[in-house]
Amino acid sequence: MWCSSVLVSDWWQKVTVYGRSVAVMSIVGYIVGLGDRHLDNILIDFDTGEVVHIDYNVCFEKGLKLRVPEIVPFRMTQAMQRALGTCHSGVEGRFRIACEHVLRVLRRNRETLLTLLEAFVYDPLVDWT
Repeated sequence: MWCSSVLVSDWWQKVTVYGRSVAVMSIVGYIVGLGDRHLDNILIDFDTGEVVHIDYNVCFEKGLKLRVPEIVPFRMTQAMQRALGTCHSGVEGRFRIACEHVLRVLRRNRETLLTLLEAFVYDPLVDWT
């Protein structure tokens, strides 16, 4: 993100968006049991800092049933941590604050979330088992 930024303020904006975006995708992925999270399935838009997950085939805790079970709640590599920055950022900075905020919002709206996810129980689009 540093190399794609003309000004320090551009870089700071991208790192801020990146931290929030990683937090949202990590917590939402944790809630829906999203697995198979390797760096080929996590895309970064270097112009904005936004993170997007692709390949949702391993979902609803399916990763626990793999030959090598996935036991981490979400992917947070050293490279991803370094991109969060230092000082008042990093894992214990804006990332953690954003994770806590996302969890609060999801808890507050749990009935809506459960209603949306219930559709996959009764009418799955993919064989999740």
